[in-house]
Amino acid sequence: MGLRELKSELKKQDKETLIKHISELYKKYKSVKEYNSIVNRIKLNEQLNQKLEETAQAIYKKWFVDFEFPNKQGKPYKSFRIIVPDEI
Repeated sequence: MGLRELKSELKKQDKETLIKHISELYKKYKSVKEYNSIVNRIKLNEQLNQKLEETAQAIYKKWFVDFEFPNKQGKPYKSFRIIVPDEI
């Protein structure tokens, strides 16, 4: 049975019902596609936020925790051995 034969056998009401169902399915498909797109963007943003947080923590640690201030000779202060006298 070809497409032309099938088309002629369908009643007008059946055609309208079929078109209505196809239209509804297509709308649902578009909605699901858009939803999946949004979910994927959210996941990507969460991954980017995690990487940015890790980078920010590494920069903070390097600049404010591990930073070795130079002494008068220009040598790193923390690496410089400090001798504290027993009595002051």
